[in-house]
Amino acid sequence: MDVFFEQIIKKKQNALQKFLKIGFIVTAIILIVFVLFYAVLLMGSGNPKYSIVASLLLLACFGIGYLTRWYVKRLYLEYEYSITNGDFDIDRIIGKAKRERIISTNCKDFEEFGVYDENTIKRFENREFDSKVIAANLAESPLYYAVVTHKTAGSVLIVIQPNERILGALKKFIPKAVSKDVFGWN
Repeated sequence: MDVFFEQIIKKKQNALQKFLKIGFIVTAIILIVFVLFYAVLLMGSGNPKYSIVASLLLLACFGIGYLTRWYVKRLYLEYEYSITNGDFDIDRIIGKAKRERIISTNCKDFEEFGVYDENTIKRFENREFDSKVIAANLAESPLYYAVVTHKTAGSVLIVIQPNERILGALKKFIPKAVSKDVFGWN
């Protein structure tokens, strides 16, 4: 029987992302209004050549609206953690539509596992990793980390924000010597 656990983390937008989103929407609205005004002026001229240009400008307004919606939707990120029989996967979900696998590893490959706090951050300050996977809201707690040597990505630092169910699943599959600081020897 397969053992399967999953959790979805909604990535909170920081101030810069919110500013970009609002700025992009406001810019798009101003651009659409300007293009519509110019298209109406061209249509009112009575020249048939200008009506074709005006039609193209109206089509451009739809394009601007579509691109704005596409961009704003891409700012919504979610991370999904899943554990299946000891295989640990993290996916990034963009705009609730597109899914990308960030990392896939086995819990037995965890070399380190613990609470990701100020002491851990200081300890890892001068340590080099081939890649880092931050699949959590760093402003929230509790956060946990894992260090894994991945077959293609090399040395990877993984930062996650698991709920109790995922932590329980990790406890089952992570080697006891690696997880003793978090879970004890039980």
